[in-house]
Amino acid sequence: MDYRLINVQELADKLGSTVSTIYSWVSMHRIPSDCIVRIHRSLRFDAAAVDKWIDTQRQSNI
Repeated sequence: MDYRLINVQELADKLGSTVSTIYSWVSMHRIPSDCIVRIHRSLRFDAAAVDKWIDTQRQSNI
């Protein structure tokens, strides 16, 4: 299995959002905790978990 971590900027680009919005969503728990990987004080996101979360969001909006 390919385990890839993306940073805040990459997630913002993927979602068409801003870095500050991503940080806000993390603090408001709008991004599931299984997507978030904390490395010391830095945030990374599990790319596969993010893709799964996006798919779930798309299905719930149909």
